[in-house]
Amino acid sequence: MRLHVVSSGSCGNCFYVENDGQALFIDMGIGPRILKKHCMNYGVPVHLIRAVLLTHDHADHCRNVGYFSKKHFIPIYALPDVFKGIDENHSLHHKPELTMRHFIAYNEPFELAGMRITPFFVPHDSRANTGYFIETQDTNLCLMTDVGTFTPEMKAYIERAENLIVEANYDPEMLQNGRYAGIYIGKDEKSGRVLTLKDRVASGTGHSSNFETADTLREHLTPLTKRVFLCHLSRENNTPELARAAVQAALNDIQHKATLVVLEHGVPTNFYDL
Repeated sequence: MRLHVVSSGSCGNCFYVENDGQALFIDMGIGPRILKKHCMNYGVPVHLIRAVLLTHDHADHCRNVGYFSKKHFIPIYALPDVFKGIDENHSLHHKPELTMRHFIAYNEPFELAGMRITPFFVPHDSRANTGYFIETQDTNLCLMTDVGTFTPEMKAYIERAENLIVEANYDPEMLQNGRYAGIYIGKDEKSGRVLTLKDRVASGTGHSSNFETADTLREHLTPLTKRVFLCHLSRENNTPELARAAVQAALNDIQHKATLVVLEHGVPTNFYDL
């Protein structure tokens, strides 16, 4: 299995996963011209792509999926509610063709591009959000992004992961003192309390902090895990250095030797042989 991160963060998310001459994109949140230029510059073999998997319907994860699917005649796999969210999002002008839509369901594995893929629930304030546990004969890869909280099911997948892509979105102090605290987004229906964007990010259906991710890995990472990739870092409320320090401290606490890779906001990676 090979992994290449095209982009990670609120600017757009896209992951390339290849196995034995076939490949998938997970999420398609960057524009078509940027993707085309990137694939040319990095040698991403688009002709190997068999499908696009979507985690959820927020634009930074699905902005380009309708256009890409139609242009290359590539099927899209997602939960039914993800497609509903895309259809209702008026800012997404290219909707996936009905013939290209393939419905998946939580905890129902399927085979695609020589890989066994199991979708699982990840809490987030989208119509639906999916993590993916991807297995080949030689290894596995677990991806969980836009994590409001870590559920028991998610922790069980972390314990099985040989390669883990997991969100470390924000530093609590930066979020508390940054501009998100002054951006109002509505009221809580029960309490009537005014809510800010800071409240949304830190809620149980928002994003995971560096320390929440670090604490979860400290408790549930096993010797099986060879690599940990920290994804979806906030440009406003985090830095690669803070994310690395928090998670590396957790790895040190349990004397874990996994390679830690911090995916910087919008910065592509090399290809990783997993």
